[in-house]
Amino acid sequence: TYRARIAFHTGSLDRAVAEAAAAATAARELWGLDLTGTRATLAMALCEQGALADAAAALVLPEGTDWTANPGYDLWLTARCDLLVAEGRAAEGVTLARTIASRRGGPDDNPATIRWRTTLGRALAAMGDPADREEARALTTEEVGLARTFGAPRPLAAALRSAAELATDAEERLARLEEAVALLEPTRTGLERVRVRVALGRALRQARRPTEAR
Repeated sequence: TYRARIAFHTGSLDRAVAEAAAAATAARELWGLDLTGTRATLAMALCEQGALADAAAALVLPEGTDWTANPGYDLWLTARCDLLVAEGRAAEGVTLARTIASRRGGPDDNPATIRWRTTLGRALAAMGDPADREEARALTTEEVGLARTFGAPRPLAAALRSAAELATDAEERLARLEEAVALLEPTRTGLERVRVRVALGRALRQARRPTEAR
């Protein structure tokens, strides 16, 4: 599982798929140990590759077991929510993300473990309603603050990117994305670094600064 997660975050998606598939097979042989987490990582990597049907298949868990206490269940819920939004099923994604929120709390509630605020925020934003977007902005802003307190570059950069996507002011959007790019420059988190660079390039073009976007 850990090798798959590392491969995912460094942007080695083919390797992440292979490692997660192998880990899922091993987990089933070990009475389901962290099967939810390995399936979640597999689905996330497949989603990044645009293979939504394969991602949906990866998230199917064997029947007859209560998976809610499995170590990676909240990550599995997060992957499921991301898939629902990618499939255009935002309302279902909102419902599921609120389920994640209800399960989090205490010392484990930080975006370095489960990013439920930005997950819910993206689902709410996809609904298209102004009130939903306002809630989404509040959630992502809160996650930026929590991630900044925690201090790890990748969760903070991811939160900044999500907040930038919902910003109504162009300068705020650019500032958040520029900070995210600077945070990730010295790290090996290739996937998130690509995401923030793409988002920054798009924001610069929208701000009519195409030369800087190159």
